[in-house]
Amino acid sequence: MSIDPLLVIEPADKLVLTAEGRIVDFLNPTITRPNTPEERVRQTYARKLFYEYSYPKSVMVFAAPVSIGSEARQADIVIYESEIAATQRDQGKAKIVVETKAPNEKHGVGQLKSYIFASSAEGGVWINQTDAPKYFRRIAGKMEDWPNIPRFDETWEAIGEQTKGKLRPPHDLIETFR
Repeated sequence: MSIDPLLVIEPADKLVLTAEGRIVDFLNPTITRPNTPEERVRQTYARKLFYEYSYPKSVMVFAAPVSIGSEARQADIVIYESEIAATQRDQGKAKIVVETKAPNEKHGVGQLKSYIFASSAEGGVWINQTDAPKYFRRIAGKMEDWPNIPRFDETWEAIGEQTKGKLRPPHDLIETFR
């Protein structure tokens, strides 16, 4: 089913559903996705990346291919260095990888790390919306726990150096406090 993007009024704080109960895709409102627990987590986190971290939709891709050896897998969300890299799904220009899981699922951290090592991504985040997100950064070939991922306009080194004047209000405090 195709949705007219001009008819979709997109609230910042919640998912948009069709009359059939399918999720209107946040990155491409002309398509819908099944209303599953993992998809709700993925769509919600994409909103967070857009509204709180200021990543443009044009550099984010759902189900982005990541080649690990001869096997191709799909990362839940990949943030690329540019819109062109996102359009081409250029694994060599990945910036951040996000692995989402359904609430209460605990696995997938190893999967996230393998996507980061197989791509050019400097780091990533694992989230299931029940537990606190886990952030990782690749430094000198090793995976390090990290306090967060960078916003669109900041570097990995700048994380933790926020001043009160640079802080932005969150769009979904319920998700943040989970």
